[in-house]
Amino acid sequence: MTVYLDDQATTITGDRLVDVLDAARERLESNGRLVVEVQLDGQPLVAEALEQQAAAPLESQSEVRLYSATPADIPRQALEGVRQQLNAQQQALTDAADLLQQDQAVQAFQIVGQVNEAWLTTMKAVEQAAHLTGVDLNAFSVLDKPFTDYTNGLFAQLQTLKQQVSDQDTAPLAARSATRT
Repeated sequence: MTVYLDDQATTITGDRLVDVLDAARERLESNGRLVVEVQLDGQPLVAEALEQQAAAPLESQSEVRLYSATPADIPRQALEGVRQQLNAQQQALTDAADLLQQDQAVQAFQIVGQVNEAWLTTMKAVEQAAHLTGVDLNAFSVLDKPFTDYTNGLFAQLQTLKQQVSDQDTAPLAARSATRT
């Protein structure tokens, strides 16, 4: 069995994946790092798959790849992924607007619903990243409002939008669109 840590071959061994992970954790602990990604024979293991494989015996020809990060890197990487997702949502909203203009409301509402979920996920990710890094979001302001007041207002608007999408209620969306043009 070969174990790589951040793409470097190691001397870490173990009969089971859980043993390999424990040894890697001990090695990384002194550097303030932790394992953030696990691959077994080229397949990423997350959540249930990781739990299922953890106690299973490893084959002698198995390849285990572990990737590490500092605790501060984790929220930074998560927020970078969120940023990329939000950038992609801008085009989706344009597509939804085009579909609404073409009287294809069902398809437009599906897109708007997906965008809404992306925004809700983003808000949760920002809050979790701030919590993990010890950042007090109340120390920041957006449009002269405390950050949390602003995001709570945005959250309420998104919940309303989600309900309108669920009800396929185009009138409020059309009115909102008309006031912005």
